[in-house]
Amino acid sequence: YKHLLSQWVLTNVSFEGLQAPLPYYQRASIFLMVSAFEGWGLTITEAQWCKCVPIAFDSFGALHDIIENGKNGYIVADNDIHSYVQQLTYLMDHVDLRKQMAEQGYWDCQRFSTENIAISAALDSKVVLTAVGAVKIESNHADYAFKVFDFKATTIETIQGRIRI
Repeated sequence: YKHLLSQWVLTNVSFEGLQAPLPYYQRASIFLMVSAFEGWGLTITEAQWCKCVPIAFDSFGALHDIIENGKNGYIVADNDIHSYVQQLTYLMDHVDLRKQMAEQGYWDCQRFSTENIAISAALDSKVVLTAVGAVKIESNHADYAFKVFDFKATTIETIQGRIRI
């Protein structure tokens, strides 16, 4: 890709190599997802957790579970580069909207936290607290055969208050 920089006369582009993404999320306010396919857009939820508003091509089904279009990010028709640029420009020009969407995205992505996922699974399953404070979830679903989650005490209290253990 470096040879394309001079061919396309691109400036202000750097190749960082393998890096931890958190500092980049923390400096950004908009996250651009241009993947042709993702199984689950983990980078989108990471970006939302850091209050970056995601813009993504509609190239994978799970995207609609993460982004509510126009509320906590934008979903653009797959390969529609013109609309993608329009959404990006709009977000750059409308700071108040961008901050509102960033805040909404932050709160919306909390439903994907380990604690909330475990609580959701626990509500549909038999939960057994172990002596070390972990939770064993047994379910009739094969994919939940055995999982152990470590919780803070408040989370365990929350589970105890919502289901009978």
